[in-house]
Amino acid sequence: MHRSAWLGFLYLAVFAAPSLLISAIRGCWKVRPAAQVSSYVYVNPVVAILLGAVIGKETITVLHLVSLGIILFGVLFINLPKYKILKAQK
Repeated sequence: MHRSAWLGFLYLAVFAAPSLLISAIRGCWKVRPAAQVSSYVYVNPVVAILLGAVIGKETITVLHLVSLGIILFGVLFINLPKYKILKAQK
């Protein structure tokens, strides 16, 4: 791994992730169901791949695209029944 990649990882692990993430999740739990709040875990890889391609000039392979499709389908599959229930209640 390149030095810049390690520095970026270190920054996210030490500064950005813990404090900001915990504050955001606590605020979201007050207004949204836990399944919706936790969906960030599934979406983060999508954002990471796209940012890697745009900022880091990394190559997106077929394996990346298939993986992203599986992740997004999983998020939809897990949350779809909950969205239908919430829509029916309105």
